[in-house]
Amino acid sequence: MREEIITVILDQAEEVCRRAREVNMNGRTVSLAIGYSDDEGGGGFSREKTIDTPTNLTHKVFQVCKELFYQYDQMRTVRIHVGLTNLSNNDVRFVLHIQSRKSA
Repeated sequence: MREEIITVILDQAEEVCRRAREVNMNGRTVSLAIGYSDDEGGGGFSREKTIDTPTNLTHKVFQVCKELFYQYDQMRTVRIHVGLTNLSNNDVRFVLHIQSRKSA
């Protein structure tokens, strides 16, 4: 079931990066939030990583999200959130997020 969650994370990374590209923005901070089902004790984790070079490329954001997921996941039913922050373009700041639910 982890493969399905990774697929959802890829879809979300793709959407966040597409939205960033639409407004000509690049971000340095990639965030991943995983919420666990209340039926399985609730909780979850939220982690972010700041990368050296600003990006709006899906494969770079996805790679960071995968690393965070595999490092902190507890193998339970999840809600997934991917974000790209610390954006820049002419000193304008934006936050791009997308969220979905996926069962393990």
